[in-house]
Amino acid sequence: MNYIVNKKIILKNSFLVLIILATAFIFSFKTNSERCLIEDFKPRSNGAAAMGLGDKTGSPISAGATCAGCHGGASLNTALSITVSDANGNIITAYNPGTSYTLNFEVTSNSSSSYGFQGVALTSNNWQAGLMGTPSTSNTQVTNLVSTGGGLQYAEHLGTSSTGIFALPWTAPNSGIGDVTFYGVGLAVNGNGSTSGDNASPAVSLTIPESVSTSITYAQGIYCQNETDPSPTINGNSGGTFSSSTGLSIDSNSGEIDLSLSTPGVYIITYSYSGGTTQFTVVIEPTDNADFSYSSSTYCANLGITTPVITGLPGGTFTTTSFGLTLDPNTGVVDLLNSAGGPHAITYTTPGPCSNSSTDSITIIVIDNSISANGNVLSANLRRGCISMVRL
Repeated sequence: MNYIVNKKIILKNSFLVLIILATAFIFSFKTNSERCLIEDFKPRSNGAAAMGLGDKTGSPISAGATCAGCHGGASLNTALSITVSDANGNIITAYNPGTSYTLNFEVTSNSSSSYGFQGVALTSNNWQAGLMGTPSTSNTQVTNLVSTGGGLQYAEHLGTSSTGIFALPWTAPNSGIGDVTFYGVGLAVNGNGSTSGDNASPAVSLTIPESVSTSITYAQGIYCQNETDPSPTINGNSGGTFSSSTGLSIDSNSGEIDLSLSTPGVYIITYSYSGGTTQFTVVIEPTDNADFSYSSSTYCANLGITTPVITGLPGGTFTTTSFGLTLDPNTGVVDLLNSAGGPHAITYTTPGPCSNSSTDSITIIVIDNSISANGNVLSANLRRGCISMVRL
């Protein structure tokens, strides 16, 4: 009788032990297994951050965690690309503080029609970099999480995407933040409702530096065509290209302006560099016309005076370096009778802002007043066209 009772007690105790062990195993499974495994029976299409699974981007604050920790079992050669483009659709390599851009995540694979992803933007000290806005593509969401770096935004899938393209606006941070790094992981899935048969891409990062304030300046805003060709000073990003409208002769690499080959006018010079453009306005003025001339190249001194004809800009001044030439600096009139004989160079300089000059030469023949006798013929000793003869 006691044996039977003891046996029942032993069996009852053994059953209780089994229940306790089973319970302990279940709780151990829940506490020690990865959270993604414990939620295998929940829908996996809401994004890791939205489901409370945290950062799976491979960023510094993810402790190396990626989507591969939950999804696997397939070889799909999944890849993720991250780009940031400006309002014109151009991919940028540096950002301007406070400017709005489009943040693009694109997932590809060799054999899948359903995709997901997760991405984050961090500063160099792993704080939130900039601000993510309402996504422009379907199946995309922004989830807010709190981390050691403060409040962070995570861009991720909201349901699977058939295109693998996820886009959303991103406003760059204020100036002084420095480099911004985007981290992300792409995911190709088979849509079976679980994490099996999927494939995650390697973790990807893209660092974009803050654009340095860039400007170009020329020494002057107005240039004459006959001045020395100017080159700009570049402040900030170098290595850009220069352009302007037709008529300005400008070197696209150095920005040097060929003034003599440029058509007079107003020009806006655009300097395009990595991260933006900047402009400078120059005015090209025509060189003054300094044309003038005397009616002859040779004069006899006894003709009195000679006056030049100015066909260029009037109002200039006349100068000479010839010895003995009597010249009016305002009119250019030459006093032939009181000037030394020989060749003389005369220069006319215009009065305009784009002053120019030209030179003309004359030769003055000095009169010889002596007389020579040859029989009954007396001759004045004048030369060339100045010779005069007197017959007795």
